[in-house]
Amino acid sequence: MSQRTPLLIGIAGGTGSGKTSVTSAIAAEFGRDSLLVVQHDSYYRDIGEHGGVAASQINFDHPRALETPLLIEHLSRLKAGEIVDQPVYDFSTHTREARTVRLEPRDVVIVDGSLVLAERELR
Repeated sequence: MSQRTPLLIGIAGGTGSGKTSVTSAIAAEFGRDSLLVVQHDSYYRDIGEHGGVAASQINFDHPRALETPLLIEHLSRLKAGEIVDQPVYDFSTHTREARTVRLEPRDVVIVDGSLVLAERELR
């Protein structure tokens, strides 16, 4: 990564709207050496944080279903040139795995997610 502050790009839209397809096309054009993709979906809250509510009763399209403050912290750290450990969310169990994915800063960071622009701090 160069010494300048990374460019952050948010790609938002409804489920099935093509966010990931657009993000993948951009990533393929620029290459993974200069571009990092961060999925907002990785920041879903563990079902245990919903107070014992069954998964069928949780609105996963609501901003409170995501731990956006952690995403904001991670993006700030990436902008500062730091490495972060992104959570891994298991959609089949609605839980976070114990493992994480290490994200290293790049010149361009794309944040992909249906609610990624719902929070003022991410706009």
